[in-house]
Amino acid sequence: MAYKLQLTKPVNIRGSHHGSIDALTNIFNWAINEPANKVNADTVRAKLEKELRLLNCSYLSVSSESLTRNFNKAFGGS
Repeated sequence: MAYKLQLTKPVNIRGSHHGSIDALTNIFNWAINEPANKVNADTVRAKLEKELRLLNCSYLSVSSESLTRNFNKAFGGS
């Protein structure tokens, strides 16, 4: 059985908030339907990178030194 998040968007939101809600809903639906032993930092990062590339995003990188440090700490980089 597949689970799917259902929600009602607030009527007063505009623009990019719709896309943000849709993106978070998609991430939630993917994570909740993955076996628990397959959801970790590496699989989440890989899934997000794959989805961004499918939307024709390229040159994915982290630009801030502190953000890079936190990203690498969270995702096992150096």
